[in-house]
Amino acid sequence: MSWKFTATETRVPAQGMVSASSGEETLSIMLTDWRAMGIWEKDFAFPGTDGCHLAVDSDAVAELGNKVGVMACFHTADGTMQHMDYLEPVLRADGQLSFARDFKREPGITGVTLKLYAKWAEGVVRFRNIRVEAAAAPAERIARVVTTMVQPTWNNETTPERMKRVESLLQKIAKEVEKPDLVLFSEAIPDLCMGLPLSKGAEPVPGPNTELFAGWARKLNCYIVFGIHEIEQGNYYNTAVILDRQGNIAGKYHKVHLTWNESESGVIPGDSFPVFQLDFGCVGIATCWDNWFGESARHLRLNGAELMLVPIAGCGIPEHRDHVWAARAGENGMAAAFAVSIPSEDKIAASRIYDPIGRILAETTQDNSYAWADINLTKRLRTRYLSVSCYGEGRSLYVRERRNGVYQRMNQA
Repeated sequence: MSWKFTATETRVPAQGMVSASSGEETLSIMLTDWRAMGIWEKDFAFPGTDGCHLAVDSDAVAELGNKVGVMACFHTADGTMQHMDYLEPVLRADGQLSFARDFKREPGITGVTLKLYAKWAEGVVRFRNIRVEAAAAPAERIARVVTTMVQPTWNNETTPERMKRVESLLQKIAKEVEKPDLVLFSEAIPDLCMGLPLSKGAEPVPGPNTELFAGWARKLNCYIVFGIHEIEQGNYYNTAVILDRQGNIAGKYHKVHLTWNESESGVIPGDSFPVFQLDFGCVGIATCWDNWFGESARHLRLNGAELMLVPIAGCGIPEHRDHVWAARAGENGMAAAFAVSIPSEDKIAASRIYDPIGRILAETTQDNSYAWADINLTKRLRTRYLSVSCYGEGRSLYVRERRNGVYQRMNQA
């Protein structure tokens, strides 16, 4: 089968052109009307037993964003489409985009149709060096994540007493959870609800409680993430700290969305949503009030996070806890873990772990307790009729079908 070109019906349809140089075929799409869309497509036999590598180079620049790309459509022998997935854009050193992705062969799949497209812009985009190759299926990356709950005693506890309870819980995790990869604690765990001014509750990072957690990270051979009031160069932050398996600081996040009480007390907000590459995958952090703003989770996903960590003091209303938490995971195709200290209005505190479509994997509602789950970060959780007419994966679709230009204009309004 040769390449086939189609154009959507617009006032000035897209045009497709084929050229060859030094034996290499180039497929071009010319758009003279921004409303147009052009698609080159060709069907291939699935090239491997276990998996395949699909890749296409182009001369598109990054500014075109989702207006240029490659869709892979996987089908059975009778032509029934089973799932459709975008290839991921990769910015090359020359400033132009390639598109590539490795896939596991799903049961019954015999072929894949590649659709190279350009839409909603003006100009010419060229595609070349198209590869459909056998490859090993992507290796599984499974993270064993532990979330915790240590409830405050409301101005009736000192930091050493609180941290003694934290250590007791870590001792319990060490005995009962085999080879955890990450343990998550709640927001401002050393001094939460103690009524201390920042001048007494905040500490530097690294500092005494960072060192305490670092010792446990080494004992458990796992990452530990915890919230703390930090003083840095005379400024106060609501900080989440990531310690690696050797107890070293792997990253810090400064809470972006501050409550009124925090602002009034002198806490300084962060200004970005960084992500951190750990040995099992990419994680990002949204602290407490951050989670009430959908932009927080979306920015983490856009920055590459596969797992969102949410250290929380408390979630005031149960409706938010029981509906929005799952939505934050599901609307981004991103697993999420929440660690809570203070009960909601229904007197229930729940620390939870969600899979990328928003299903609860594990939960604890007891003080001084934990829950854990294994999260497969490579498993593709596809659902039916998500944009495509068969099965699609939200994690990819929610990024590749965004309208970034529209959002930017809205932000400028």
